[in-house]
Amino acid sequence: MQFQLIGCGKMGEVILKGLLDFSVSPQDISIQETNEQQCTYLKDVYKICLGTNSNTDIIILAVKPQQIGEIDFLKFSKSALLFSIMAGVSIKKLETLSGIKNIIRSMPNFPLSVGRGVLGYVEYGNIDQGKKNLILNVFSQIGKVIKLKNEDQIDQITALSGSGPAYFYYLTELVKNQAKNFGFSEEDATVIAQETFVGSALLLDQSVQSASQLKANVTSKGGTTEAAIQTMKDEGIEEIIKNGINAAYTRAQSLNK
Repeated sequence: MQFQLIGCGKMGEVILKGLLDFSVSPQDISIQETNEQQCTYLKDVYKICLGTNSNTDIIILAVKPQQIGEIDFLKFSKSALLFSIMAGVSIKKLETLSGIKNIIRSMPNFPLSVGRGVLGYVEYGNIDQGKKNLILNVFSQIGKVIKLKNEDQIDQITALSGSGPAYFYYLTELVKNQAKNFGFSEEDATVIAQETFVGSALLLDQSVQSASQLKANVTSKGGTTEAAIQTMKDEGIEEIIKNGINAAYTRAQSLNK
């Protein structure tokens, strides 16, 4: 099976590593990348062929949405599977621009780079099951794969898991800032915030209990945690988070237009 990776920035490199870890030969992967520095890096590190393989079986689109119009799809077979990770580019637009009718539109998130990410996808056309299973199995090795009901759920999962890591980092940043306000040093504040969140995530991962149950375990009646959580609720944190996610969803929808 031949792969054409169009765009190989941060997420493109995550996919490239996933392909290689899945025992796809470097000789079976071709990359189109416009950044000369990145091209040099890819050649030196991965020994990958740079250029276009017109006989490719699976085309992976990992460029920025505004670059989609620069791709010459005439070089590729119309029987290829088009696998897109681009936000804001609908299946209809992908089909119109590429002339390819077998399309998987997906939304990965960056924790795939450490083997703990999420990829949601929706498929269109009469897709070859061998090609589909191969590319999805690659992602299954580095995260969880979720088949979505429709294309609108791509925008929803973009707001949830696509943007989700930034929500986690933002909360970590806020706790760190408050630690500094209390008088802790930059180094100690960083340790307090990061280890609290990372350790809690690991505990959630390893526990049979849900997040709600684990929260209840830490929240003693009349204690400090209850005081904090109740204050956050009174200040509207649930509505704030819901509105933030909805704003991301609305923005994702607007990018498709």
